[in-house]
Amino acid sequence: MGSGRITKRAEPTTTIAHEVDTFETAIGGLHVEYVRVGDGARPCVMTSAGTGDAALSVGSVGFSVIAQTETPQDCNVLALITAAPPGAKWNETELRTGHLFAYAPGTTHFAVDPPGTAAALLVLPTNHAASIASDLGLGDPEVGRSMAPLPASPAVQRLSRSMQHCFERPQRLADQIALTRLVEEAVRVLTRHRSSNGTPSRRLDNRAIMRNCVDYVESIGWRQPSMRALCRAAFASESRVRKAFIDVVGVPPTRYFQMRQLSVMRSALIEARPENSTVTEVAMSLGVT
Repeated sequence: MGSGRITKRAEPTTTIAHEVDTFETAIGGLHVEYVRVGDGARPCVMTSAGTGDAALSVGSVGFSVIAQTETPQDCNVLALITAAPPGAKWNETELRTGHLFAYAPGTTHFAVDPPGTAAALLVLPTNHAASIASDLGLGDPEVGRSMAPLPASPAVQRLSRSMQHCFERPQRLADQIALTRLVEEAVRVLTRHRSSNGTPSRRLDNRAIMRNCVDYVESIGWRQPSMRALCRAAFASESRVRKAFIDVVGVPPTRYFQMRQLSVMRSALIEARPENSTVTEVAMSLGVT
């Protein structure tokens, strides 16, 4: 199968998050930050495996979270929704079981995941995808930045079934043959849908507004921003900024940045050395009095 073959065995690892406010996962360079926003009786469980050529993760959410995902500049990501309870949204799109999303390199995605949400993710380096596409006699694989699910096609359905099988049996993540086949199916999907999924939609406006606000607050050290400052950063009115946050993550900007501030503060406290800093100093550095 040429360069499509997985070059070394992928050993699965599992991350389990119980009663926590925040946690993070990293899958083949893909970084996801989760912030707890509600109740849930079960933990969040993520099982992943990766090689130098691809990475796959399957997971389920046991308590309500808001998630922010950073896609690497050199990777494409395919995400299959394997369970979608009411209220689950990715970038304002109401999720349904079986939805398959293709994310472009260098993009940021926001998710609202109630308990029971589950997905399988395939992270594929662009240079490896291009090599496989060349071996298969296809064009360059590339996806647009639209967040709509991929339209149904035989190739999409085959890939969805393969990813679903990995979700049902995580031990398949260590199967070289299964991973090789999965990667080739993914490249076929990326190649065939590169133009059909590249048309921007109005949803991009909301994500751009939120991204501008997040970038601004990050630049001032995650201090709680004023609404006026957020409006200047987003070049939008107060009502438009508020609507963008509610549409994308389900909470208004004040609540969202309170949660992010607490997350940053918690991380700072964990990393702080008791002999060099105090809780008060860490809190005040983030504008918490």
